Order: sequence, then structure tokens, then C-alpha cells
Amino acid sequence: AITANIDYEASTDADWITIENTTGGINVKCSSNPTDNSRSGNVVIASNEYGLSKVVKIAQSPYASNKKLPSPLGRRH
Repeated sequence: AITANIDYEASTDADWITIENTTGGINVKCSSNPTDNSRSGNVVIASNEYGLSKVVKIAQSPYASNKKLPSPLGRRH
């Protein structure tokens, strides 16, 4: 959660990142990455009144399955 003592707005450039406004600030949530590729996105927190902004970069690893790979030594001849 992010809280501040000034008014601000938060936005994101990624559809897998959601921003929820709460009484005390905001919550930033990321959906799981279903792909085999890493991905990244940004959350921008800005105060137009004070001309301030901060970019929070979020990086997410690819999907990690629990599948076991066959062992090449496990073959029978």
C-alpha cells in the first residue's frame, strides 16, 4: 500500500497491474504471469498540485510450473 500526506493520482501502463484506491492510500496488485516470458510495467504516482511524480517499475518472472521434466538418465534400454 502507498500512502501520502498530499493529493495524488496513480496510473499504470500495464493491463496486468491494477490499482485500487483505499481509505488510507492505494493498493497495487499484479496478476500472475501465464507466459514463458518475463514482463515489466510501471506505476506512476503523481501530484499535479505540487508537480511531483515517481515511477515504480515492476518486473515479473515467467510462469513457473510444477511439471517435472523427464530425466534423460531414466530411460530403459
